[in-house]
Amino acid sequence: MQFLREKELKVHAVCWLVYILLEVVAVGLMNKRYSPLSYYLLFYSLNFGLFYFHSLIVMKPLRGEHPQVWRFIPLLCLEILLYLLGSVFISYLLGEEKNIFKKLSLGYYAGMLFRASWFIAYATGYFFLKEYLSKLKKISRKALEISDLKNQLLTLEKDYLRAQISPHLLFNTFSFIKYANKKDPKLASEAVQNLSEIISYALEGGRSDYVLLSREIEQIKKMIRLNQLRFEQDLNLTFHCKTQGKDPLIAPILLLTIVENIFKHGEVTDQSKQSRIELTFDGQQLIFETFNFLGHYPELSNSKSGLRNVDQRLANLYPGKYQFDYYREDERFKTHLLIHIDQN
Repeated sequence: MQFLREKELKVHAVCWLVYILLEVVAVGLMNKRYSPLSYYLLFYSLNFGLFYFHSLIVMKPLRGEHPQVWRFIPLLCLEILLYLLGSVFISYLLGEEKNIFKKLSLGYYAGMLFRASWFIAYATGYFFLKEYLSKLKKISRKALEISDLKNQLLTLEKDYLRAQISPHLLFNTFSFIKYANKKDPKLASEAVQNLSEIISYALEGGRSDYVLLSREIEQIKKMIRLNQLRFEQDLNLTFHCKTQGKDPLIAPILLLTIVENIFKHGEVTDQSKQSRIELTFDGQQLIFETFNFLGHYPELSNSKSGLRNVDQRLANLYPGKYQFDYYREDERFKTHLLIHIDQN
């Protein structure tokens, strides 16, 4: 147990002053007399010394999960002996008895033992109260640390899941830009512009949990245009979008990741195999569906890995307010996302 800090000293001083005042007045009224000031100064100093000696030193072996009783008992006996000797010495100084060891009665020592027990009981209660408050403080601090760690992990998880779009998109687009720059610099320039805007949007989304739906739709169109440039306008893909009411807020890059998954694993250039993206919002529910044929060498596990990341983000941001399904039917792959959006 630590010694008293400045603030605690002030509290203790006030408490002891109130205690002394009440006790002196009460005892004086009962006895119809008051003792000299030196009597109060010396005996209260002894009593308060016993209080702090007991709470700060004698009780120390009882701290922790394995109390050392064998150390506590000798210290307790020692402090009682010292208290009695101190009482006798103060009585001698005050001149109450000249032949102190002969004249002081058994009742005197019994009274001193009672007085010692009184302050030892106070000190014991004070010790356990301090221990209890100390444990509460540690528990609270640990709970805050755990909460902070959870928040940090959640933030890292969000950032990680948002970043899942970047590696594949960057690799394929840079390869295309390198090729297009030699063949048609204008196409390369447009691709760079679209990619730059998508990346800027992704970075901005990393600083916010929600963006306007219209901004996400805008980035979906940019991604479609980027892939049109890559595949020289040969995309067989349609995007239908119908929204009503106020522009809602949604988690950034969610829909974009699903769309990117189409270009990553789907067959989007075969004119006999049309891919579709459909988005509707009626003011309360957002429905987003995709349909595409799988490529010649589909890596379905990798495809589902990206979509599982989407599912984790949905669970974090829309608990109990969404439904997300994705599945394969022969050579076709479908996703269906429904989010209940509260705009109040």
